[in-house]
Amino acid sequence: MLIADLIARCRAQPEAVAVVRDRQETTYGELLERARGWAARWRSLPGFAPGGIVAIQLPNSADYAAAVMACHWLGAAVLPLNTQWRPEEVARNLGGVPVAALIGDRQTLAPWREGRVLGDAQRLDVEDRPPAPSQAEQDGLEALVQRDLADVDALLLMTSGTSGRAKVVVRSQAQLLANARHVQAELQWPAGCRVLPVTPFFHANGFSNGLLLPLWSGGRIVVLRQFFPATLADLIEREAVQVVIGSPVVYESVVRHEVRPGACRSLEYAINSGAALPTAVAEAFERRWGVPVRELFGTSETGTIAIGPPKAVPPGSTTAEPCHADSIAGRPLPGVEVSILSDDGRTLPPGEVGAIGVRSPAVMKGYWAPEGVDPGRLPDGPYLTGDRGWLDDQGRLRLRGRSPRFLNIGGNKVSAGEVEQVLRGLEGVTRARVGVEGSPPHLVATVWLEPGVVWKQPEAVAHCRGHLAEYKIPRRFVLETVRAADLPDKHAVVEERIPHVR
Repeated sequence: MLIADLIARCRAQPEAVAVVRDRQETTYGELLERARGWAARWRSLPGFAPGGIVAIQLPNSADYAAAVMACHWLGAAVLPLNTQWRPEEVARNLGGVPVAALIGDRQTLAPWREGRVLGDAQRLDVEDRPPAPSQAEQDGLEALVQRDLADVDALLLMTSGTSGRAKVVVRSQAQLLANARHVQAELQWPAGCRVLPVTPFFHANGFSNGLLLPLWSGGRIVVLRQFFPATLADLIEREAVQVVIGSPVVYESVVRHEVRPGACRSLEYAINSGAALPTAVAEAFERRWGVPVRELFGTSETGTIAIGPPKAVPPGSTTAEPCHADSIAGRPLPGVEVSILSDDGRTLPPGEVGAIGVRSPAVMKGYWAPEGVDPGRLPDGPYLTGDRGWLDDQGRLRLRGRSPRFLNIGGNKVSAGEVEQVLRGLEGVTRARVGVEGSPPHLVATVWLEPGVVWKQPEAVAHCRGHLAEYKIPRRFVLETVRAADLPDKHAVVEERIPHVR
């Protein structure tokens, strides 16, 4: 059971540093005491029990780690919230998920002081430290550790969407623990490994591999308060960081700025997730810092599926093939089974392209529904990620983009992938997603722009008209700017509408 493992880890190395933020170190022993104190205080509150759901809106910190431990200790599931989301955004995307409490600090809780977005849910400030629990309270908490909570809901993650509400993925403690075991079996991080997750804990990869995995394996989490390339390099040097977990935005920013290469001599692993890193960026990063970027491929529903090796060298070849080549995701992790399926469900042999299916103990329980977890959304066979790819003769997974999505516009079938590819051809567009809305239905496109890029709508429409039939041109564009301080926010913040294109 995950929480039992985390508690045992804290007791095994109480003097070791678990989290360091702004030069302030929190040991495993202190982390355990903080989690125990909050568990004792929160135990009597509604929702802090198996079946309960508690939201957490905090920056990466020791408080975040202790709050998760306290919730799992009591059997409650945690729902990480984006720290930039306002109450209205949360309400719009939760879709009725019954949150019993919201854990935050004074800054994140401030927008929640007024309004009834979460109804009667408790607002719990982690800066309000509880007194040490009594011996009776400690004994009661010790008894809870012995419960079998492996299959109890432990994590709810809101998946992104370009239209409509997000889906809420439900994962158990056993599934989270399986992911940690799979990733550690592949990476073999040494005891005490110093990990700097630029990825926020409210993202799937940040939560599983930036928070839980380092603690479970006895590592040290180094927290970056705010991302700037020079700040990242300084922190790596000061804390002798060995692992950086980031997104393409992080690596692209580092490459664009002058950063002292010697500052990162301690770095041994650079992990990229969220989207494929352009080959040119990966090569520039490796030349400057001497560390190859390893691509991590996974989903909120499955956990981590594959992590590319630093170099993939074909037998008999003297030329290394960089793992960051866009099509290579690497071999499936130990414990993860990947199959390639045809449209009619047949398993395809190596070399043939099809839908990517995953079997693993880390695959989710299902999606949240008012009547409970909806296992009907999971197929009887492998979970289909929505991506297409193929396995080469060495067992490596190679990606070929998303499975075709055909949208019905006035009786015309439109390939969403085709439209998205055209939009990605616009200068400054890093990502695009196309969906349908309205009655009569029309296309809406969400585009992610590089920082500083000015969106020129007439040029964008003209570009689409030069490559697409009129009925394939989006009638509305939702613009998002990729921010260096975070992964790309996947929900609309700026909208521009265009008239019907004739």
